[in-house]
Amino acid sequence: GQSRCPPEEPQWLAPACEWDGIASWLSAAVAEGVAGRHPRSEEWESVHGRTIPGDSCADQYATVSGWHDRAWNQDARRRALTIWGHGSPSAIEDAVGSRTSSPRWRDRAGQVLDEAFDLPGWVLRYLAPRTAADEGSGGR
Repeated sequence: GQSRCPPEEPQWLAPACEWDGIASWLSAAVAEGVAGRHPRSEEWESVHGRTIPGDSCADQYATVSGWHDRAWNQDARRRALTIWGHGSPSAIEDAVGSRTSSPRWRDRAGQVLDEAFDLPGWVLRYLAPRTAADEGSGGR
């Protein structure tokens, strides 16, 4: 039958997030051992207006991941606005019930995300990046 999901709308995505979905699809295809280019490659190229080079899903994933990383690391101010918005405290901090300045922020954000959503870990990586202290303490 017909998909109930709307078509992709990259014009509404922040530049740093434009390739997230495609990277996830490609990563899954690599893990599943899909041979050759991803079956949705032409669709993505049409929607995003950019050729995704590579003869395999792994090659395409490497390219798309590079685009994502460059866009994400290009401008720290824009990245912060994408995540947190303009308000202070942010709506995310209000929803979590803690502030990013709190030493318990990462644990609290992880707990709330786990309870509210069935999401992969990338969300927490953006909201609460690991610090050297987290690595040493065995935190989330």
